[in-house]
Amino acid sequence: MRRFTYWVCRQERDAECYHIRARTKKEAIALREENGRDRYSPPFKVTVEFEDIFSLVDQAMGEGTIYEYPTEAKEISRVDAWNKKRNGEF
Repeated sequence: MRRFTYWVCRQERDAECYHIRARTKKEAIALREENGRDRYSPPFKVTVEFEDIFSLVDQAMGEGTIYEYPTEAKEISRVDAWNKKRNGEF
């Protein structure tokens, strides 16, 4: 199993496609400052586990999608994560 880790700053006022995503925490912080600190959450780490490139693409684009929530919260189920995200808890 392989892992891909990146950093996210949520943009709560618009669609998820407008979140800041960066390879490093330092880069995420700089992009948050550049784009308006009050518009984005502090950065948090997201780790995605995948078997091969196809499974990564399938997770990213498939019905299940990759839920962007802090790595520390991964012990909850995907359904619980989706519900928490929908309710604004993440």
